[in-house]
Amino acid sequence: MRRSSPPIIRFTDRNFQTAQAAPQDRKDSRTFQFIVGALAVLAVTYNALVAMIGAVGLPISPTTVMITESLILIGVLLCVLRVPFGRDDLPSLLLAYAFLGITIYLSFMNEVFFPDTMRNIAIIALFTMLGLRAKFATVNTACLVIVILVALVLALEIVSTPDYVRVFQPAQYFWKTRGLDIPSWDKSGLFSNALGFAERFSFGLVAHRTSSLFLEQVSMANFAAFLTVFLMSMWTRFPVWQRAFYTITIVAILVTNNTRTSLILAILAPVGYFLYPRMPRYLNIAIAPLLLTVAWFVENPNRPYADDFAGRLSLTIRTLQKLDLPAVIGEKIGHAMEFADSGYTYFIYAGTLPGLMLLWLFIALYLPQRTAAQKRFAYGACLFIACSLVVGGTSIFTIKVSSMLWFAAGFLRTQTREDEAGEPQGEAETPVVPAQPEPPVMRIGNRPIRPAIARF
Repeated sequence: MRRSSPPIIRFTDRNFQTAQAAPQDRKDSRTFQFIVGALAVLAVTYNALVAMIGAVGLPISPTTVMITESLILIGVLLCVLRVPFGRDDLPSLLLAYAFLGITIYLSFMNEVFFPDTMRNIAIIALFTMLGLRAKFATVNTACLVIVILVALVLALEIVSTPDYVRVFQPAQYFWKTRGLDIPSWDKSGLFSNALGFAERFSFGLVAHRTSSLFLEQVSMANFAAFLTVFLMSMWTRFPVWQRAFYTITIVAILVTNNTRTSLILAILAPVGYFLYPRMPRYLNIAIAPLLLTVAWFVENPNRPYADDFAGRLSLTIRTLQKLDLPAVIGEKIGHAMEFADSGYTYFIYAGTLPGLMLLWLFIALYLPQRTAAQKRFAYGACLFIACSLVVGGTSIFTIKVSSMLWFAAGFLRTQTREDEAGEPQGEAETPVVPAQPEPPVMRIGNRPIRPAIARF
């Protein structure tokens, strides 16, 4: 019987790309990366842009803000869909689908549609997936642009508060878009809560709590905390001038905004830079339970409420102690906004206790924590969010803060290689199948003969 001809194998020096070559080309597109960065910047700054539009006399309303934010989220979704989903998208997709189910359940149980929780989760899910599609240059440039804008507007606010008010009219903006009344005694034009009060902690450098582009003081403080975590995580990738600029900006915010939580996080950051990489993977999941446990034991029920760190912590514990079964399973969603200053309690009312547990699992476990940068970000972000939910209410979920936090987290999830010094060795790239090795070369005299057929 005659043997069939063996297959002919041709060797080449050209690398064979995997099936994801086309998606990688889309990700590498300069236009695509520009749009990704622009959306990240707009998510943080759009409130200021709308306020400037209102300050020149054009009509603005809650609908204006709602439409603008929706367009940004739609833009993020389109960018996410531009690159096919991968394995790293799975946690974000599962989180979104889980809370879609919770939202449907809550709407059915309460006979009212409550979109706030789904909106908050959509911001987290979309911006993590957007970060997965971003390059370091995109994330770095977007953050740098935002910090420059924040620093410039902060300088204007400190040097000439009347000019700052004339450009943005914060009090009018929140009245027109949020329905927040302007006290009759307040002639400053600033957001009323930014004025502070005599008993509140203050460095005394500025007469009010600065707000910069964020127009209100809480988001400004949260941005300082985000920037602290981001700088600590990416320290080795920034040039000296950028480290110095970010550090100066953080300090300027802390001493003029008079934020307590962000100040504590900033003081802990240098210690965390060296400590977090040595911590066990995923032990950050214990931060929130540990914080609440300590607060539970130190809370004094006879202590009168005061608007300080201990007072906010005490308020959260007291509201948690009053939870009943209908609240835990989401049957009192209409009362959620009564706890806007107690983040844990608010989220239980607005998303159920299982929903809060699911969200914390996502926050703590999203990053694989294989590198020093990932560990620094995971531990720093968990500490920031856990503390904010105790003393800062729901502000941590606003797109002004949440977008950049999760955009950076999504990017860091792709950074899986690091040398011993902690210096990243480049971004995760599309795997490449190497060329087949050259076959052995036979010679007759000085003439090489390369076989064209391999027999099996």
